[in-house]
Amino acid sequence: MAVQMLLDGHSQREVARIAGVSLKVVARMWRRYQETGQFTRRPGQGRLRCTTDADDRYIQWRNQDLTLGGAWTLSTGKGVENH
Repeated sequence: MAVQMLLDGHSQREVARIAGVSLKVVARMWRRYQETGQFTRRPGQGRLRCTTDADDRYIQWRNQDLTLGGAWTLSTGKGVENH
């Protein structure tokens, strides 16, 4: 939409106002479009993972026990039926 508006002759400032984004975002998008001929997100953007798939599986396995009973046992050392 924004690229088409720019191609139709709208100013970057006008496109930014209509799209509700900053002028810098539109300028960066337009520059990338002019350089590559397309506007797509570049791969590899975003926050890097700090856990592996194996870590995630372990965390999910460990948290299965943290139901009300498991949490009560962890906090008191007693089972739910013995509180």
